[in-house]
Amino acid sequence: MPLLKFICYALFFSLGMKAQAENRYCNERFDFCVSYPADFKKEAEPANGDGQAFYDAQGFSMIVSGMNNVMDYTLRGLLTSQRRDFDRITYQAKGKNWFVLSGYKGNTILYVKFYLNPQTINAFYLQYPKNLQTTYAPLVTQIVKSFTPGAL
Repeated sequence: MPLLKFICYALFFSLGMKAQAENRYCNERFDFCVSYPADFKKEAEPANGDGQAFYDAQGFSMIVSGMNNVMDYTLRGLLTSQRRDFDRITYQAKGKNWFVLSGYKGNTILYVKFYLNPQTINAFYLQYPKNLQTTYAPLVTQIVKSFTPGAL
């Protein structure tokens, strides 16, 4: 085994993570992309082509979607609306054209991120059991980093 490959394997195992094959989903209608584990199942894409839902056998689910901003949402209005989905928010961040909320909804952890411009909204929702937070933390980070919104 070449030394570099050995070091990579050792690093993954020492960090308690397993190397995982990834797939990439790109939405043609709203021009966003995200990576997800190859072993995730996906639901049929809606006929209107607005997004995709993915899930695994342990209770992790991810929905990525886009929509036309026909209601003329502002970032503040959308943030206020999304806060209602949480029992308790533990993390919040906001930029010029995006926001993130994370926290608890029942016995699950919910993470949402929205990108907004006057014409479109891109969003993703991640939800998974509270008791698997440590297991899913690296995956959440990986998904969040991989998401590229459409033109903003």
